[in-house]
Amino acid sequence: MTKLKGYRVMLGKTQRDMAKELNISLQSYNNKELGKTPFNDKERLAIKSMVAEIKSDITIDELFYS
Repeated sequence: MTKLKGYRVMLGKTQRDMAKELNISLQSYNNKELGKTPFNDKERLAIKSMVAEIKSDITIDELFYS
């Protein structure tokens, strides 16, 4: 999940910020960013929307599967 971390840093957000926006715990977000547990579809869409602010053509596949 290093690509996701990179985009998070470019957005100027901490893991705590992301967890708050996704309405999940910090520990849960950390586990998801590290790839220990998967993001659900709603979370993937929310993250895609956030990243689209800096990279408008980002895809879910690019964020989570490549």
